[in-house]
Amino acid sequence: MLRTLNVMVAASRRYFKLDLKYRFELTVNAALLIANIVSFGLLGNFVVSSNPELVSYPYHVFLLTGIYYWTAIATGFNTGIFTLHEEMERGTIGFLLSNGVSPAVITLSRMAVSTIEAIGISTIIAVPAILISSGGSYPVLPLSQSWFVELVASISLPWLFMASVAVALTAVQLVFKRIGGLAGAIHYALGVASGLYFPPQAIPLVGWFLEKLPISIGLATFRELLVFGEARSIELTISRITTPLTPEWILVFTPLVLFALSLVLLVKVERITMRWGTIEQY
Repeated sequence: MLRTLNVMVAASRRYFKLDLKYRFELTVNAALLIANIVSFGLLGNFVVSSNPELVSYPYHVFLLTGIYYWTAIATGFNTGIFTLHEEMERGTIGFLLSNGVSPAVITLSRMAVSTIEAIGISTIIAVPAILISSGGSYPVLPLSQSWFVELVASISLPWLFMASVAVALTAVQLVFKRIGGLAGAIHYALGVASGLYFPPQAIPLVGWFLEKLPISIGLATFRELLVFGEARSIELTISRITTPLTPEWILVFTPLVLFALSLVLLVKVERITMRWGTIEQY
């Protein structure tokens, strides 16, 4: 376990250095993040919410906090999935695998680095954008001592959920090599399901299910922390976390279980493709 963590830290350090080496790509990615945040802010200023019962505060704040959150937890999703292809193009995939750097470590290291970069860039842009567009009304200062813990939980646990999906797709990629637009389609579908564009409960038939996803619970909590200064939909207490099917229980245990299952799947697929002799073929 300790060796795996050391390898992951070393791999993450390598990806940081690579990102700094390719500064044009890093600049383009930063510009795209900025454009995404600004475009959603403008959209929110010109779009009037058609269902005020679901959104009790300005719609542009709803959109900006949503894209801020989604940037934080989902930016690493696509970069993590396609890292194996990038390593193949660099001619380094064989070197990494032969030195004990597994596909899971490669994917998660890339995701971690991309996430840290995205959080830094989006915070610099999104927080001032929310302040300016709301006339200083939002974000609201923290009103509770548990604010920071709830903020960390609302980001890190849904990120783990996204990581489990990325790891599972990496396993699929090891078998089929090219998965086309599957990753992009899943990324978009999860964004809609999370409540990025509108509250998930507004979706007919499946809204009740979507609002119970860890990413939906996390986004709702994140918005409440920024808009109201406190979490109103969850309460991170031992009793709530250990009570099955509560939002707190789903937020904590679902990502952990799915992440463990995705790692088991990837390890099994990795062994199969090594036996086939196709793990390095892309």
